[in-house]
Amino acid sequence: MPDHLFNDSLRFDLTIFSCTLQYLEHWEELLELALKNSRFVLIMRTPVINSISESIFIQEPLKGIYKDASASWPIQFLPRKKLLAILDLYSVGVFSAVDFEETFPYMGNQHPHETYLVKSKE
Repeated sequence: MPDHLFNDSLRFDLTIFSCTLQYLEHWEELLELALKNSRFVLIMRTPVINSISESIFIQEPLKGIYKDASASWPIQFLPRKKLLAILDLYSVGVFSAVDFEETFPYMGNQHPHETYLVKSKE
């Protein structure tokens, strides 16, 4: 990620990632920047899997305007071990949960999205 896109000297009380990390090419770098520069970080509606590396798929909606437009886009499922290692390095957990109402298909099963609220160690 180009350094000139972010001012890493700014400090924030809260950074929220809601259904976004899975669409970013360099999600780890942006998450680390947020963890270093925010008192709290809230990660919501994120697909996390028990895998060594990210799994990238193409989303193709089954109905609605995106289906009608033949739209599709890439998504990556984040590896739990890698995500938790980054969170543990820079923060302490405050809260975590799974959302059984919002799921994603992976390896023939539906998996719930996950949520994490962490507090900076700094």
